[in-house]
Amino acid sequence: MAKELIAALRHHQALKHSTRAAAIELAHRANDSGTVRMSYTLLAAKCNVSRRTAIRAVAWLVDHHYLKKTVCLLRAGWCALNQYVFTIPWTRSPTAAPARRPHGSSGDIVTPTLPTPENARMKMLSLREEIQALTRGMTLLEPGSTRYQDHQAELDRLQALLR
Repeated sequence: MAKELIAALRHHQALKHSTRAAAIELAHRANDSGTVRMSYTLLAAKCNVSRRTAIRAVAWLVDHHYLKKTVCLLRAGWCALNQYVFTIPWTRSPTAAPARRPHGSSGDIVTPTLPTPENARMKMLSLREEIQALTRGMTLLEPGSTRYQDHQAELDRLQALLR
């Protein structure tokens, strides 16, 4: 996400020096929707400028409609948190579907999609080892059952490949 937003910021010739550094640092920390929360002190430290210069850079970005600034009060009058939203247009990369939580779970995250069957089974054994494993496994199956027949067909296929 940051890559596309930073690329969009680099095309703007009006951004100079500390203002450009502040915009790029905010873009690095932005989420997929272009929203970022950052204090002036942290921004100043990341851009290697004074706190006052960071305040001026953000004010310039807000005045020139690169950012929209919202101040969130954490405690009544005690602490404020700055939240910025990038307003410049940028091409957003397609993101994967967010991880879903199974119904009734305790919060475990599951992958959004299962692997495709051709990618699910990786080649781990040599051809001879696969044949040995199949013949050993077939001793546990009842002759004539559908699983036995499936295993026999796979065994025949592997033996044909070996010849």
